[in-house]
Order: sequence, then C-alpha cells, then structure tokens
Amino acid sequence: MDAENQFIMLSVSMISGCMYCARKTYLQYTLRLSEPPKEALVMGTLRHSVFESANQAEQEIVSSIQEGYTHEDITSAYKTTFLSILNQAIRKSKKRIEGFGISQQEAFNKMSVSVIKEAERRASNVEVFMQKHKVYREDLWSMLTPKMLSEFRIESTKLGIRGIIDQIEMYDNYMIPIELKTGKAPEEGAWPSHRIQLAAYMLMLSEKKREIKKGRIIYLDHDKEIEITINPFLEEEIKDLIKRTSMMLNSDTPPGFERNQKKCDACGLKDICYDKNMVQRRIREVFKAR
Repeated sequence: MDAENQFIMLSVSMISGCMYCARKTYLQYTLRLSEPPKEALVMGTLRHSVFESANQAEQEIVSSIQEGYTHEDITSAYKTTFLSILNQAIRKSKKRIEGFGISQQEAFNKMSVSVIKEAERRASNVEVFMQKHKVYREDLWSMLTPKMLSEFRIESTKLGIRGIIDQIEMYDNYMIPIELKTGKAPEEGAWPSHRIQLAAYMLMLSEKKREIKKGRIIYLDHDKEIEITINPFLEEEIKDLIKRTSMMLNSDTPPGFERNQKKCDACGLKDICYDKNMVQRRIREVFKAR
C-alpha cells in the first residue's frame, strides 16, 4: 500500500497516540473503530469549548478596564465572565454530562478550578501590562502583549501534519505554544506523548516566520508547568515518528499489543483489540474497499 496515496495529512494526535498505544491508534484511524465516549473525553471537549469562548470574550473584558481598577477588580471581571461561559457550556452539554451520572453542579465544581486559574493568569498578565504602560480600555487591548489565542488550527504541508494548539501566547516577534492537560502528571518532566505533541506544534509554528523560543505544557490538575525547547535531535525524532506513523496506519499488518496492561484496563477498545479474528476481518474489509 502506497502511504503517499493515503493519510496525506496526519493529525498530531495520531502521532502522539502512536507513542501511547500504537495498536489502539491503528484500530481508531486505520480500521475506523470508535471508542465509546468516556467521562474524560466529554469533560475535555467541554474544557476546549470553554477556553475557546473565553478567548473570544477577552477583548471585551480588557476594553472595559479603566484607570483605577485594582487587582481585585480585574480578576473579578475575568472570573465572572469565564465562569458564566462555563455555566453556559455545561447547560448545552447537559445530556452528555448527565449520561455519565454527573450532575451539572458536579461538572461545574470539576471544571471551575482550572477555569479560575486561567482567569487569574490572564488577569495578572493584563494588570502587569496596564501598570507598566499606563494604558486603559481600548488602548489597553490594542497594545496588550502577549495576547492569547485559543484552539489555534494549524497545518504544515512540509511536515505533512495538522492539529489544534490549545493556546498560543502572541508576542511581537515570537510565540509560545501551550498545551493544557488534565489527569495525572509525571513526577518529573512531561509524558513523552505530550512532549512530542507540543514539539510538533512548535515545528509547525516555526514555519510562520516567528521565533519559537519555547513551549509549555500545563498540567491543570496539578498546577504544574513544563517548558519544552526544540533541538535538532527532537526535530529528527518527530520527523521519524511522522514517517513511521504514516507507514503503520497504511499497513495491513496491525501493531502488536501494548505491554503496559494498565493502559489496556482503561481502554474502551480492549475487547475488540484482543479479538484477533475480528481485527483481521475488519482489516480485510478496509483494505478491500481501498
């Protein structure tokens, strides 16, 4: 099978997914088998929606900040708006959330911690800039650096990958991409798949004619930030992963089983994965259709 005629543009999630479990990634993207929705996925989708809407609301918040506003005033403006956005998003996702036995109040309690942290982080950025430059309202927004972008879609025909970056801090001459992660954080550094994901985004952004000094991974549940920088070895590792992922996803031979059984225990495709006859039958169906 010619890889160039299939999967011309890989998503970064395919590449990082291969690092976590290559076989599961193969089942999902080559055999097109869907994992049943999980609470973590639903809450993650909700978080992405909230942060994207919060980003869109920031101009109005900043443009309302007047001379004399205190730290508490600015922080309150951000928190009020961001928590209102969270409430609206939860109401819209009511059926999906309650399908996991989670009440709207429980969902709010789970999400509000990271939303408040984000509000405080942005409020602090605005306050520091306002005090330094003595500008307010529309002028404050116009001059504000860094500005935050959320859910930034990007692709690289050169690398053959695409993805959505959680956040980007935009400065005059450079950018800092940020990945927001929930769940368990490693004791040291970042999980390998998270490191590769962010580094791939950094390589794509470097094609935009702006300097990419570093990137950050933020583990929201642990209030932990990890900085990542690109070097030639990491760049080659990503390019090699792109090549190997493309070859794997276009092969009619599935990857072997994951050695870490803890990953299998939490996987929604576990039963199908271990049914070799079913997997082979699905492979024949998919490749016959091609």
